[in-house]
Amino acid sequence: MGDINDLYEEISKDEKLSDREKQELSAILDPVVWAETTLRNPEDSSEYLTLRKYQKNAISFQPYTTVNEEGESVLLGRIKVYRMGRRIGKTVILAVEALWKACTNSNYRILYIAPFESQCNLFFNIIEKLMTNTVLITKRFVRKPFIVQFHNGSTIMAHTANVRSSRKGSSIRGAEGDHIIIDEMDHGIDEVINEVIMPIYMGNDIATIVGSSTPCGRRGLFYLWCTEKNKLGIEEFYYTSKVSPKWNNQSEVLAKATMTLEQYTHEILAQFGEALEGVYRNVDLDFVMQTYELNKLKYNKNNVYIMGVDWNEKYGVCIIIIERSAKAGLYRVFKKEVIEKQKFTQLEGVNKIINIHLNECLCDFIYVDKGYGATQIELLQKYGLKNPSSNLHKIVKDIDYGGKIIIRDPVSGLEVGKPAKAYLVHNSQLMVEAHKIFIPEDEDTEHGVIGQMRNFRVSKFSSSGHPVYEGKLRGEDNDHLLNALLLALAGFTLEMSDATEYQTTNHITSLINFNIPKSPTRTMEIPSANVAKFRQLITQTMPNAKVFNSTSMLRKAGVHRQARTVAKIDYIKPQRPKRSNF
Repeated sequence: MGDINDLYEEISKDEKLSDREKQELSAILDPVVWAETTLRNPEDSSEYLTLRKYQKNAISFQPYTTVNEEGESVLLGRIKVYRMGRRIGKTVILAVEALWKACTNSNYRILYIAPFESQCNLFFNIIEKLMTNTVLITKRFVRKPFIVQFHNGSTIMAHTANVRSSRKGSSIRGAEGDHIIIDEMDHGIDEVINEVIMPIYMGNDIATIVGSSTPCGRRGLFYLWCTEKNKLGIEEFYYTSKVSPKWNNQSEVLAKATMTLEQYTHEILAQFGEALEGVYRNVDLDFVMQTYELNKLKYNKNNVYIMGVDWNEKYGVCIIIIERSAKAGLYRVFKKEVIEKQKFTQLEGVNKIINIHLNECLCDFIYVDKGYGATQIELLQKYGLKNPSSNLHKIVKDIDYGGKIIIRDPVSGLEVGKPAKAYLVHNSQLMVEAHKIFIPEDEDTEHGVIGQMRNFRVSKFSSSGHPVYEGKLRGEDNDHLLNALLLALAGFTLEMSDATEYQTTNHITSLINFNIPKSPTRTMEIPSANVAKFRQLITQTMPNAKVFNSTSMLRKAGVHRQARTVAKIDYIKPQRPKRSNF
C-alpha cells in the first residue's frame, strides 16, 4: 500500500463518493484506523485498542502495485518479516492484521502456522479478546481444528507444523491461503516452509506472507529472509524488546542478570548473534580450561564441596565434585569418578559415594539423579539414619530431570516451577559465561567433561517451547559426566544463599508486563476527532453485526487494492552454515 496520506487525498477528491462513504472507505483501507476504531484492548475489553508506534508501522505496510518496464501492473511487498524481541506485542500485530484482512475482504483465506499447538492457542486467544464487545460476530469460532469463519465468507485457520513428527506439515498440505502467517519462524520449521507453505504462496499470485520470530541463532530461512531481504524483495521490521514502553533500567538489569549473553542477544536485542554451535560457546569453554591435576588437589575445610551423581544402568555411575573457594568465590572441578557399567552394581555405587564422602572429601551436599537412582538414594539415606555423623540422611538431595524444580521468585515472592533439566543447563551456562568455574584442560577429550560440553546441543523444543537437549557421540549418549556437573552446580545455586547471583528463576519475560498500555499517548495520522465518526459509521454499517464487504465501494471509488500480475521473486534455499572457528 502506498503512502496512506496520499490515499486519503485521492479518496477526498473522488466526486463519485459521498462524504460518509469517503470517511468509511478511509477507515476501511487504513488497517491502523480500522483496528483502533473497531477492536478492543485485549487486556481491557471496555477500552478500544490503541496500537504502539512500532505496531502501527508493521501493520501499515501492505502490498502495493507498480508498473514495470513492459507497462504491466505488478504487486510488490508480498512478503514481510517481523524480527522482534520478546514481549513487545508481536502476536497482537499478527492477530490485528489477520482480522483486518478477513473483515474487509470477502472469502479471504488466512493461514496461521506455528511450530506448536500452544502458539495456535495463544493466537486464537488474542483474536477472541480483540473482538470482545465489538460489532464483529463470527459465524463459527472453534478450536481443534482452529477455525474462525466470518459472515462474509472469510476464514482464519491455524495449523501446527508438527515439528516433532515425521509427518511435518501434514495438516497444512492441500490448504489454500491468501495471507499466510508463519509464527516463530526461526524454530525448526524450514522444511515445512520449503515443502508446504511456499507452494501455496507460489500458486496464488496475490498471496502474502508475514514471517515472525525472535531469533534463536540458527542460520536457516528466517536468517536468510532477514539478511537477504533486498535481494529477495522482502520488507523487514526489526524491533528490540527495549521499544516497549514498559522497558526501563530495572528491566535492563534483570535481563542481564538472569540471561546468558546468548539469550540476551536473541530474546531482548532480537539479533542472530554467533552461528548456533552448541549450548556452551567454545570461546567460553576455552577460557574455563585450566592447567591442574585432580589427583593433586587437597581438601580445604574452609571451602564448600557439593557432589553431583548421575546414575545409569547402561553407562554406569558418574561422580563430579565441585569446590567453591571461600576467598575468591570461584568454582572448580575438584574430583571426578566413573564406575564403568561392567563394574556397576547398586551397592558398588553407594559404597563409592560413602567412601568419598567420609574419607576423601566431606561434602556439604550431594545432588543425585532420581531417574535411575531411586534405590541408591534410599540406601544412602538409610545409611545416614544409622550413622548420623555422616549426615547423609540430610544432605542427599534428588532431582528428576523430567520434573520441575520449585523455586521462589525473588521479585514476586511466588513459588514457580521450572523444568528441571532446562534449569540445570541454564544455571551452568551462566557460570561458564561468567568464567566463574574452572575445569582441567585434560578433560577436553571426546568423553571428558569439556568434550561433552562442546557436543551438548538443543535437539528440539517441547510443545511448551522448552529446549530438549542431546549429547551424543557416534549415536551413543555422551553426557553423563556433564549431568553430574550440572547437578553439583545446581546444588550451589539452590542451597547457598550467597550464590543468588546465579539465580535463574527470574526469567525476564515473566517479570515485565509488555502488554498494551491502558493509557498510551495517541499519535494519529488522521485527526482524532474523526475516530468517533469512524466507530459510529462502522457500527451503523453492520447493524446485524455481520462483517461488511468493502469490495463494491472500492470498485466505485476506482481503487484496486491488489493486482493480478506479480513480479517474479527468485526463491533461494538457505546455504549450509560454515563451522565456526575459535
